[in-house]
Amino acid sequence: NLNGHIISHISSGHYMWLGYFFLPLFFLFIFELLEKGNTAILPIKLSFVLFAIFLQGSFHIYVWCLIFMVLLMIFSRKYLKPISLAILFSFLLLSFRLFPAFITYWDQLYTHTRGYFSIQNLLESLIIIKDAFYKVSGGYYGWCEYNMYIDILGLGIIAYFGVYFIFKKLPELKSLDYPELNAPILVMSILSMSRIYWIITRLPIPLLNSENVVTRFIIIPILSLLIISVARMEKLLYKIKDNITVKLLSIFGIIMLFSSLKTHLNVWKV
Repeated sequence: NLNGHIISHISSGHYMWLGYFFLPLFFLFIFELLEKGNTAILPIKLSFVLFAIFLQGSFHIYVWCLIFMVLLMIFSRKYLKPISLAILFSFLLLSFRLFPAFITYWDQLYTHTRGYFSIQNLLESLIIIKDAFYKVSGGYYGWCEYNMYIDILGLGIIAYFGVYFIFKKLPELKSLDYPELNAPILVMSILSMSRIYWIITRLPIPLLNSENVVTRFIIIPILSLLIISVARMEKLLYKIKDNITVKLLSIFGIIMLFSSLKTHLNVWKV
């Protein structure tokens, strides 16, 4: 949806972020795992998506996907086998790239691991447009590493349809209830804040000790909630689709969201 994360990184010259565009496939197979359970082919499909992400140079995005999968496996033990196999297969596919790096950098430790330094900082990144030259008061990085712009309307959609309905159960949304994702989304969001992840980077664990700009973690929870939100929104709006007020509000919302994302795009235009 041209959110701030992908726009600001590509505008800043991070060409290795092109692996981001494989994330829809990654989430497709994650939700397939949640809805259909383990199948023989699913770990293979997941491993090839991870392989494709890595081959774009998107090493960091690959690591975030692994962290998300491991968290899902930890909090939902029934997915231990398919996720373990998917990670193992991806390691085998990428052995020619990973193992030389493991040997070379296994003990590399980062001393400056920082994320969002406050809730206000995180909210600003989601709803306020700022350019690449904005100086972050109290921040360690340029705005490129904080920017997650989705506009207040996008945040409202995620907050209401993605978060609110975790606690308010509706019978018609039962098929779109994914309790297994709640803990992984929460943990990755917490890890993107402040210096909590610094403890992990002090351990000589390959891949995990490579992440020092942990503000980037937040894109995985945001995309997870975005997918769930639009699915729930579609389900609920379909019931009132003939309401003229709903139609007018929907048209107005689409125009406003498009306008704000287009404005943000122009601000970050190279």
